[in-house]
Amino acid sequence: KPKMCAVLAYERQKDCFWRVENPKFPIFYPGTGDCFSSVLVGCLLRGESVPIALTRAVEFVSFGIRLTYGLRIPPTDGFLLEKALPLLLKAEVAQHYEEV
Repeated sequence: KPKMCAVLAYERQKDCFWRVENPKFPIFYPGTGDCFSSVLVGCLLRGESVPIALTRAVEFVSFGIRLTYGLRIPPTDGFLLEKALPLLLKAEVAQHYEEV
C-alpha cells in the first residue's frame, strides 16, 4: 500500500473540517503549493464548495506531479502545470473527500 498524505481545510460557516487523501510522491517540485492555492481559491471564487475546491486542487497538483515525474523532469526545472491545465476543465471531480 502506498504512503498517503492528507490535505485539511476548515470551513468556518459550517464549523467543520474536510480532508482529502492522496498517495505521497517520492519527489518535491517547487511551485506545487502555489498551484494548489491558485486552484483552490479559483474554485471557491467560482462558487464551488470547500470540499469540491479542495478535491480539485489536490487532483490538479497530483496529476501535474505524476506527469512531471513520469517525464523524468528534474525537480530544479519545476512543475509542468501547463500540461495539467486541461484537468481544470473537467466538469466532475472524484468525490474522495470526507468531513472530519
